[in-house]
Amino acid sequence: MHLTPIAHLENKYIRNMKRLNKQAFPKSERIPFDQLMDLSNSNNFDFLAIKNGETFIGHYLIAKNPDTVYIFFFAVTKKQRSKGYDRQIIDAIKEYYPHQQIVLDMVEVDEAEPHAGQLKTKIGFYKQNGFHETGYDLSYAGMKFELLCSKKAFDKDSFLALLTEIKPIINTIKPETFEPELSVKLSEK
Repeated sequence: MHLTPIAHLENKYIRNMKRLNKQAFPKSERIPFDQLMDLSNSNNFDFLAIKNGETFIGHYLIAKNPDTVYIFFFAVTKKQRSKGYDRQIIDAIKEYYPHQQIVLDMVEVDEAEPHAGQLKTKIGFYKQNGFHETGYDLSYAGMKFELLCSKKAFDKDSFLALLTEIKPIINTIKPETFEPELSVKLSEK
């Protein structure tokens, strides 16, 4: 598994990334590809392709500062899903960012939702692969997300600093205002 910054890719991989961006994200959630490219030129973002040899697997957008990496967007091609790449991708991301805490958000599980079982399975997968509950939720765009972290001791201050750094950048490219709010996760009864 190899992670390659978009600036170092051949055109065929860039075309694959562009196609995947359209396929993987609904228009309401999608950041236009040219804007993803612009973000990758910023010190706060990495836009990388995931490859296995010459095979394009997927891509992700990372927001980062010296202490925290936040997986902002992540997608795997339909053709490469269910082939066991998930664990390898997580390991590759951990190797690529060995000194930072890696934070990801998962839509909070609502037992009444038809996909609640799938969400629980995803959270279980991340926990099996070294991610830990942070005890915090992140809310933005009218949704609430559970935060998971690669380190047991979640550095909340570094994560908040990262959100503060990227907020004005995100607000220049998204039609809705990005106003993330961190809150202590309420215990389930």
